[in-house]
Amino acid sequence: MRANTTPAGELRSIRKTYGAITAVDGVSLHVTPGEILALAGPHGAGKTTTLEILAGLRRPDCGHALINGTIPAGSFKARLHVGVQQQHSRLPAGLKVREAIRSASALYLNPGPVKAIVNRLGLDPYQNCTVDTLSTQWQRYLDVALACIGRPSLLILDDPTNGFDSQARADMWHFFGELRNAGVAIITSTHDPAEAEAFADRIIVLTHGRVATYEATSDVLATVNEAPQSTCA
Repeated sequence: MRANTTPAGELRSIRKTYGAITAVDGVSLHVTPGEILALAGPHGAGKTTTLEILAGLRRPDCGHALINGTIPAGSFKARLHVGVQQQHSRLPAGLKVREAIRSASALYLNPGPVKAIVNRLGLDPYQNCTVDTLSTQWQRYLDVALACIGRPSLLILDDPTNGFDSQARADMWHFFGELRNAGVAIITSTHDPAEAEAFADRIIVLTHGRVATYEATSDVLATVNEAPQSTCA
């Protein structure tokens, strides 16, 4: 489903440095409604920083990050359209799953089908558990659920299936496919070329903070494992 070609998320010539380290160097990309864009590359290639800039969690040194064509990333209006799952959960350890879900729902005038999301991701049996008692896998499920509650037009995911077993990984990607079919734009990082091959529509390979390749998934998979290592996230 990609009738609307206005990018749900777009980066234009983004650059970000940390002291002498260049984390992102001139990256441009876009993701449209009803599309999954995979951001691949070795550890330290700049994937997380790129996603954080698009999510409005970091300011670029130069360049532009836009939501739905015209809205600056990080603005209040942009937050109404974007759901974000970060690589490391930021939820308080003693918070119960049901409390986290209730709090996220309260942020929106028209939250998504909360019960359906919770049930689809298998979280219902864990509602009375505190975040610190969840395995890494179930914390990821919770973080993804929270990112979806606001009915986002753009979903930004940072290595969401890292550490999952094969069945859980396939189930999560099928869920992302359901969202894509409903018109949600999804950009996700991954260390696993097989994930990109199986589920993404397009793939960007980053190396040393630069775009090495940006094409349809099947054309670029061989590049991922050949990309050299870098020193920034």
